[in-house]
Amino acid sequence: MNIIGIAGGGKMGASIFNLLCNYNHFSLIWYIRYDSEKAQNIHSRKLKRQLKNGLISIEEYKSRSLKQIITPNIKDLKNCNLIIETITEDKKSEKPVN
Repeated sequence: MNIIGIAGGGKMGASIFNLLCNYNHFSLIWYIRYDSEKAQNIHSRKLKRQLKNGLISIEEYKSRSLKQIITPNIKDLKNCNLIIETITEDKKSEKPVN
């Protein structure tokens, strides 16, 4: 099974996750350090709306609910075949490389 991970909860991470959610050929794990529960609730409501409006079938709804995960635990990315990093770097806290 192919698993794609996204690390980062900003606009770019959200945009990539939302784009990839349209494809059901792989599992998707989105790591968000903060507010992952809120993001999961929003995503669940979106899937329910798509089902209610006939945009996805009940089978696709069940599949996406299982294969599209939002987590606060970075260790959940360990089995990913590909990880897309969208975490903002804090230039002030970076140490110079000698």
